[in-house]
Amino acid sequence: MSQPPSAAPQPQGGRAWIGYLLAAIALVWVFHDVSAASLWREIRQMHPGWLLLGMGLDVLSYLTQGWRWHRLLAPVGDVGPLDTTQA
Repeated sequence: MSQPPSAAPQPQGGRAWIGYLLAAIALVWVFHDVSAASLWREIRQMHPGWLLLGMGLDVLSYLTQGWRWHRLLAPVGDVGPLDTTQA
């Protein structure tokens, strides 16, 4: 009987926090010259329709890439399109 593939190992306690800390430091560095008031003003002026269109196209691109990987991996084994999209 074959066993399902095991999930990828998760980082152990301290290693995960190092990643979170590095991400927080990177965000502080990226936004260090940005005024919170001007950023909020720009966010309020965004058109929700364009944001939704952009998010929808982003999701569509992930689904398309997942479908492509599903087709490419079909000769190797039965990998579902959802699995290839999540990868």
